[in-house]
Amino acid sequence: MRISILVDCYLPSLKCGAKLIHDLGVEFQRQAHDVTILTPSDTISTALQVTIEDGLRIARVKTRKIKGTAKVFRAFREVRLSALLWRRAQQFLLANRADLIIFYSPTIFFGPLVRRLKSCWRCPAFLILRDIFPQWVVDAGILRKGFIWRYFRKREIEQYEVADLIAVQSSANLDYFARNFPERHYRLEVLHNWASLDERDLPSKGYRERLGLQDKVVFFYGGNLGVAQDLDNIIRLAVRLMSYSQIHFLLVGEGSEFSRLERAISE
Repeated sequence: MRISILVDCYLPSLKCGAKLIHDLGVEFQRQAHDVTILTPSDTISTALQVTIEDGLRIARVKTRKIKGTAKVFRAFREVRLSALLWRRAQQFLLANRADLIIFYSPTIFFGPLVRRLKSCWRCPAFLILRDIFPQWVVDAGILRKGFIWRYFRKREIEQYEVADLIAVQSSANLDYFARNFPERHYRLEVLHNWASLDERDLPSKGYRERLGLQDKVVFFYGGNLGVAQDLDNIIRLAVRLMSYSQIHFLLVGEGSEFSRLERAISE
């Protein structure tokens, strides 16, 4: 089977979505499927760069930086994402048909591109939903239900409508759909996160020595450094435990809050 996967970031990005999609693509390739991953990139110099990595065909489309930018720039660039990917990769996409489209959310803005590809390729689309946006920013008190919310809500629904099957993270996500879209009969299933257990070229030891953490009790956080994670809570905890010299906090990841958290830690 020819499988085309759309994701808004890919390796060498540290985002969890990049690693999840890499592991998924490698597993499909192991099962003898032909896999293409289409992703935006702000690090390449040409409009389209196609490489073979770990047996996967990676098609990177040149875009401006999306992750880690100011919210207004990120929103504007994500809104244009489907149109930009189609314009710069159209010939490649038409020449490399797929039997299945898999698209990963976040972002919520792949809907128009998926609809166009489904029309060209006459194939189904599978949505891996890992971020219920804009609902979580409303719940966090970051966004009110006004004009901007209505626009994002429209784009959210657009991606659901174009998917033949939606994979959510948990049964609580099923409840969200039942409450918010009772009249829409989306096909839903729970798909938990996954990870390859066969990692190569990773150092097996030495992190404590490299980071000066010998004999320390390490409080470790690894993952997205964004608003939803409320990492200020961890910083407040660290401040309250500063008198305990044997304790060390280690935060690993990237995200929209990285620079602000770095300043807060320094202060």
